[in-house]
Amino acid sequence: MELSKASIAVTGATGFLGGYLVHRLRARGARVIAVVRDREKAHRLLPPDVEVRLASLDDPTRLAAAFAGADAVISNAAVISFRTPSATLRTNVEGTRNVFEALVRQGVQRAVAISSSAAYPLSYRNIDERTPLQPLRRAWFGNAYGQSKAESERIAWQLADRANVALTTFRPCGITGPADPLLMANIERALSARFAVLPAFTTIGVVHAEDVAEAVALALEQPATASGKAYNLQGETITLWQFASAWRAAGGRAPRVRLPVPLPLALRYDDALVRSELGWRSRSLSSIVEEAVRVRPELLRASGDAAHS
Repeated sequence: MELSKASIAVTGATGFLGGYLVHRLRARGARVIAVVRDREKAHRLLPPDVEVRLASLDDPTRLAAAFAGADAVISNAAVISFRTPSATLRTNVEGTRNVFEALVRQGVQRAVAISSSAAYPLSYRNIDERTPLQPLRRAWFGNAYGQSKAESERIAWQLADRANVALTTFRPCGITGPADPLLMANIERALSARFAVLPAFTTIGVVHAEDVAEAVALALEQPATASGKAYNLQGETITLWQFASAWRAAGGRAPRVRLPVPLPLALRYDDALVRSELGWRSRSLSSIVEEAVRVRPELLRASGDAAHS
C-alpha cells in the first residue's frame, strides 16, 4: 500500500496512541479519517486536514458509514480500566466485533488491530507470537483488560478470515510517551515522593507510542509481508530501578530513598519478528525518559489550563 495515495480510518483517534497514529500516517502522506465520539475534541487535538467522522464502538451502523471510502481501518479504540471488569470486557470485545463487521460491510480489505501483550498469559518464559493467547475466563479487576484484548483479537481474526480481510495485529507492551496518562503518570507519581517503594527483580517492556505508530505504518506499507501476522512490540526491556535511575539522570524529580520490595516477575515478549520482517526499531529508555522530563511539565500545564478554560 502506497500511503500517500491511501485513505486510512483510525478509531480512537483522539486517544493517547491514536494521536501518534494520525500524525505518523499524515507524515507518510495518507488521508486520515478520524473516527471519534467527540467532534469538538477532535478539532481541538487533531490537525485541520484530518477528516472527522462521528461513531462509537457500540453503533455498527455509524461505524460502517464512518469507514466509507477507506482503504484500510486501524482498530485502535479500547477501554483501559481495572475498576469495572465486566464493562471493560464487554466494551472492548463487542466494540471490536462491531468495528470488523462494519469494515467488512463496507468492503474494506485491509485492517490493523491494536492488541496488547496483556493478551498473553503471565509467564516467566520468553513469549513469542506463537504463544497462545489467554483463554476467556471469568473477568476480575486484575485480568479484565488482558482478557478483553485476547478475546477481541480472536474475534478480529475470525471475522477477517471469513471475509478475506488482510489483517495485521500488534501486541505492544507498556505504551508510553510524554503525555502517557497511565504508565508514565504512575511512575512519575511514585518517583515524586521522598521515599519510593519499588519492586525489585521485576522486568517490563516499554515502547514509545510513536514507535508503535511507526510499526503500524510499516505494516500498511508492506502488506505482502505483514498480512496475516501478529507482531510483539516489546521495545526496551527494563527494571523499574533502571527507570528511576534514568529519570534522575535526565533531571527528573527522584526520591532520596528507594526501598526494594522483592517481586520476581520477568515480562519478556520476543519482538525479533517485527524487527527482522518490517525493519522496525524502538528507541532507548534514556531517550524516552529525557523527552518526558523535558516535555511533560508543559503538557501538564497545558492540560490544566484547558480543563479550567
